[in-house]
Amino acid sequence: MRDIELPTGCALIMVSAGGENIIAVAPGANMGVRCDWVPEDLLDASTTLVAQLEVPPRETQALISRVRRHCGRCLLNLAPALPIDLALLPEIDLLVANEIEAATLSSNPIGIARWLRQGFVVTRGAAGASAFLADGSRLDLPALAIDPVDTTGAGDTFVGVLAAGLDLGASLPAALRRASAAAGLACLARGAQTAMPRAAAIDEAMAGLPPS
Repeated sequence: MRDIELPTGCALIMVSAGGENIIAVAPGANMGVRCDWVPEDLLDASTTLVAQLEVPPRETQALISRVRRHCGRCLLNLAPALPIDLALLPEIDLLVANEIEAATLSSNPIGIARWLRQGFVVTRGAAGASAFLADGSRLDLPALAIDPVDTTGAGDTFVGVLAAGLDLGASLPAALRRASAAAGLACLARGAQTAMPRAAAIDEAMAGLPPS
């Protein structure tokens, strides 16, 4: 726990009748986060770091570099879509972005993927997701067939379930399929954290996910 002289961050979320969302964020205390708050003894080869850009990008980049020095795994969610130092890409295992975020980085996802340790994952909402891998190959993942209520938090769910699967030893294709199913479930209820599904619900939903 850290106390800093900044207000708590907050977000205003507007959701359309079709479940799509627009989010306006006042970052507040998020902008006071520092890389050196993460103790060195928490970082080793078994570490899986999940990072995004709601804290100062330079602090995120510094932490990614620290994790890589310990041979840990790094996932970066390009959200919100802010400029990043392209020299950092070779230290990132997986970069994850939705289509709009991905377009702010490059119009060539295959080219970006070749810079990364493992690949570039682009989520496409109802069209599923595509993983452009560093070796030039590609994985296309289906989405659950749903009528979305609120898509807020679906991307966060995707990234979290993907990282958890890899951390538990799942293969990338298996972890991506589970993440896709989980993201679909997260669209079936209102809210962000409150709509994130439990493991049992994801297990059940996997049976209804079309083959890749």
